Amino acid sequence: MPQAPSSFNLDLIRASIGPELAAPYEQAFGAVPWLTAGTLAWPAAAADRVLGAWPRWTRRMPARTLSAIRLGACEVAIDVAVVGDPWGAPRSLSALRELAPPLDTVALVGPGEIRTRPSVAAAALPLPAVPSPGPLLDAAAAAPDGVCLGLRHGVPPRVELIGIAAIDELPRALAAVDQAARGFGDHRSSVLPSLR
Repeated sequence: MPQAPSSFNLDLIRASIGPELAAPYEQAFGAVPWLTAGTLAWPAAAADRVLGAWPRWTRRMPARTLSAIRLGACEVAIDVAVVGDPWGAPRSLSALRELAPPLDTVALVGPGEIRTRPSVAAAALPLPAVPSPGPLLDAAAAAPDGVCLGLRHGVPPRVELIGIAAIDELPRALAAVDQAARGFGDHRSSVLPSLR
């Protein structure tokens, strides 16, 4: 049975998935849709397999599902959020769960839990396509301590390179994303910080 996401895990999910996650919940009053969110994580040794499966899964995921992948020195993690339809979330995530993640924190989340003040932030840069696993893993390995690189699935076919760090370390995340994009041969001057 999955364990519920911690408040820090929710901060990571908000940063990795971006502003689209909080948009349905920004109103203080009124009805809001259900939210099922959390992280599926594997040891870093599984990164090639997970990096290969994530883009295939995002091409088939339902419209109200949001996702990002984070690459760390010790693990590869996929953050997910399903807005509305908590009963359909297990079916939506079944292809990822078939990869047998040792950590699964996907559970129902109260909307108030994502309206708290964040402790981590993300810098994001749109990419024309998902980079190959090799260069992406190399860029993640070269990221400075305290910065995690990954990819955010935006409105299809949009993919964003993300750098996640503590809020006071956001300039380092911006620099890491810029450096990684240069390594992919896809430099743009508009790296955007995201404080959600």
